[in-house]
Amino acid sequence: MTDNGPEAPWWDTFFRSAWSDDVRSSMKPEDVTRQEAEFIRKVLRLKEGDRVLDVPCGDGRLGLPLAESGCDVVGVDLQPRLIEAARREAAQLRVRFEGREADMRDLPWLEEFDASFCFWSSFGYLDDDGNREFLEAVWRALKPDAPFLLDTQSIETTLTGFLEKDWFEAGNWTVLEERQFDCETSRLHGHWSFIREGEIQKKRISIRMYTCRELTGLLAACGFGDFESYDTMTGNPFSLEASHLGLLARKKT
Repeated sequence: MTDNGPEAPWWDTFFRSAWSDDVRSSMKPEDVTRQEAEFIRKVLRLKEGDRVLDVPCGDGRLGLPLAESGCDVVGVDLQPRLIEAARREAAQLRVRFEGREADMRDLPWLEEFDASFCFWSSFGYLDDDGNREFLEAVWRALKPDAPFLLDTQSIETTLTGFLEKDWFEAGNWTVLEERQFDCETSRLHGHWSFIREGEIQKKRISIRMYTCRELTGLLAACGFGDFESYDTMTGNPFSLEASHLGLLARKKT
């Protein structure tokens, strides 16, 4: 709680600052973006004309390259600034990319998409009920037997070589990330300090972490099946050596 009422969700302000553009570009350079877009295209077996749901899409970092390859992409995100950036670039590229400003739990489509994906640790922001509502919304939006690819940090990838503090450079910013893992709630709490020329901005994050088995169980409860798990960065089968979990599932009816 704050003096003005309930505290706003952390993501409501985290992505609104100018430094967030520097962080995204430094953590996901163009070569990584190309690699991830190719991984998505290959695993989802996308072909020209496929209607693809990217949620949440951010500034279209991955949805736009897939649109360039001939897919009809719809990107959904809660941040209007990011959606507008994606729309502007789509117009410049002259590709089929529709940006929608909406909550990831509130997807209005019914059996319209040939495939969907959620990337870059964008899952787990909500509580368990909210995370389930998101997966159920994706399930409804997909055509029968259509694939869904979820890329996320899992408990396995997070706790293997866990660092409580990490310094890195992001554009003109020096960033300190301090992390704690709550074993009772399985949430990763992070406190970020952005430092530049004597200026310090502080932000926080809180992400619900799941094991690979927990995620497959959650997806199964929402109507998905036929699971395959990958190391997103290498395409190899998921293991404790993976940096991210890429979990592929199909909509079952």
